[in-house]
Amino acid sequence: MEKISSLNAPSREWSSQDLPNAWKSFRHHVEFMFGGSLLSKNEEQECNYLMIWVGEKGRDIYQTWSLAEGEEKKLKTYYDHFEIYVKLKSNKVFVHYKFH
Repeated sequence: MEKISSLNAPSREWSSQDLPNAWKSFRHHVEFMFGGSLLSKNEEQECNYLMIWVGEKGRDIYQTWSLAEGEEKKLKTYYDHFEIYVKLKSNKVFVHYKFH
């Protein structure tokens, strides 16, 4: 079994004030991991790694999805569903108010 340093493993923080940008940054880190040290992993294994890295909150969000057969093995499905979630949680008016 391949060991991955916890320093290199991406982690997702769900309490960010700017969830869309935090998700974008997290996704880039994940894609670098899959293109680098985890290049030999298949898509189903990548989905499993992603679910580890999104943490307990991410797995709770996953439990609310209705996936068709075979979708649980496609990384794009996970990316799309998480992006929908973070866009729904974005409140630009509140962020602007808190900034000022």
